[in-house]
Amino acid sequence: MRLKPKSKDMSGKPADASDAALREHERELRGMLRGVITADPGVRHLELLGRLGAADEAAADALAALEGEGAIRSRMEGDSKRYYPGGMKLVAPTEALTGLQRLILKTVQSKEGLSPGMVAGLLGIPKGAVKRQTERMVELKVLRLEKRLLGARFFLGTGTEAAGPDEGK
Repeated sequence: MRLKPKSKDMSGKPADASDAALREHERELRGMLRGVITADPGVRHLELLGRLGAADEAAADALAALEGEGAIRSRMEGDSKRYYPGGMKLVAPTEALTGLQRLILKTVQSKEGLSPGMVAGLLGIPKGAVKRQTERMVELKVLRLEKRLLGARFFLGTGTEAAGPDEGK
């Protein structure tokens, strides 16, 4: 559902609106933002703006107000800000991992600096499987992939600060 186009100034707010009309517009925008976030938890910031056709500044004000009220929550995942309903329990990045991803994490926790090939050899799985599984782990900042002269190496990311080596047992 899109807002009906209204004449807007550079901030995305109606240009000729009285205070009452401006408050109504902001209330509508907040309701629509909340509706999209409720229907699609974890929606990325730019995707949210694109769906509603909202100006960034107007949406930022509305999102900040919704967060202040506790109606929504946000968190950074990788380079993206994602939005969730206020009452939704957010799991730590390490809790969102698959079984194979947890095994890869345990392997890297036991010895940082392993290459994808070394991890594959230790786990007895194809190197391509390691690469596919670790893409999401790098996005969640559970792992960090450093490209070096002799190939890539895995290190623990910032998303594993609360995770101990026995996580997932």
